[in-house]
Amino acid sequence: MVNTPLLLMSRTFLFSLVIIGLVALLRKSFLKKRLLYFTPPIFIGLVILLWISKMDSSLGRIHIWKLSLRLLTNQTFWQGIGHNQFNVHYNHLQASHFEETGIASKEALLANDGYYAFNEFIHWGIELGWWAGVLLLLIFCLFLYQNWRLIKRQGPFNFEFLCTMLLWPIAMGCWVGYPLHKPYLAIYALSMSLMLVVSIISPTSGQRNCFVAIIGLTAVSLSVLHWWKQESAKREMAEARELWIAGDKPAAIDRLRTFCIKQPNAIPHNELLAKWLWLMGEEEKAMNWMNGHHQYHCNQRMHETLGKWYTEKMNWPMASQELHTSLYITPHRLTAMALLAEMYKAMNQNDSARYWWQQLIDYPIKVPTARANQLKEQGAIALRNIENH
Repeated sequence: MVNTPLLLMSRTFLFSLVIIGLVALLRKSFLKKRLLYFTPPIFIGLVILLWISKMDSSLGRIHIWKLSLRLLTNQTFWQGIGHNQFNVHYNHLQASHFEETGIASKEALLANDGYYAFNEFIHWGIELGWWAGVLLLLIFCLFLYQNWRLIKRQGPFNFEFLCTMLLWPIAMGCWVGYPLHKPYLAIYALSMSLMLVVSIISPTSGQRNCFVAIIGLTAVSLSVLHWWKQESAKREMAEARELWIAGDKPAAIDRLRTFCIKQPNAIPHNELLAKWLWLMGEEEKAMNWMNGHHQYHCNQRMHETLGKWYTEKMNWPMASQELHTSLYITPHRLTAMALLAEMYKAMNQNDSARYWWQQLIDYPIKVPTARANQLKEQGAIALRNIENH
């Protein structure tokens, strides 16, 4: 459930460990006055160090926050775009942004499919309305007040202190990540918060232990339930694939379709179903299913697939729209450029084809792969062929 090496490499987790250490030291009366002077410089220095340690990741965060704030300013206090709608709205905003500003920038090279705002306060405000972001910010302020209470109060490191400290990684993650959108971390955050409340208000240790046990068992039950749902989804996918490989393709499609109707936001299942429908010659159903799934999920690959399908159907306006959207969502993925060039070549628009082949050749490779090199070689050959004719 938790990748321990990855967790230890996380900048947020390391920053949280430093904060936990400082809070623990500030509870010591003989260190409090000295540390109060050094705490701000320590925070500032640590933030700068962690920021420059992964500069590309930090710049990518700035880009996401910039576009997310644009989405946030379009919402009202009481109403947002809707639960789980960030992905669709963000990716289309990103596509519009790069269509306006161009793709020849560091910002465009770093951009990826957007699923979260990498800031829970902004994300909640976008989806549910400003009130949700304000409420979450108020909870964070109460958490800071709880830490101040612990610092002022001299005493042993008790259960209340433990619960408070164990919430710091979640609290920091809310500013630069999306911990509340990860089911296991959300369950952990909620259970630890409830245990903290119980440790504060429970009059006796017996009552506290009883409530803590109930909360712990509930958290474990919710985690097991989520794990079971994930495993059930994997099993459905595996059984459908087995039917497909065995040659019973109609049964495989029916099996997957039944699951997708119950779980319309199951991303890999819905995309695979649309692709199978296309392979079976049910092209209109495939495109309708993919377009219908778009309200739940949007990424570069989905628009690229639709663009390829519309190209095969010679529906040039829709093919152009989908491939351009695919390109501008994540410019560094070179496949969309190649598909655009091929589309314009099929339309006998050689100037446009030449332009996109040249763009493909000149565009920097973000992550060196054999596929990226192959696309650039393909572009060079295609460009020479156009020039020779």
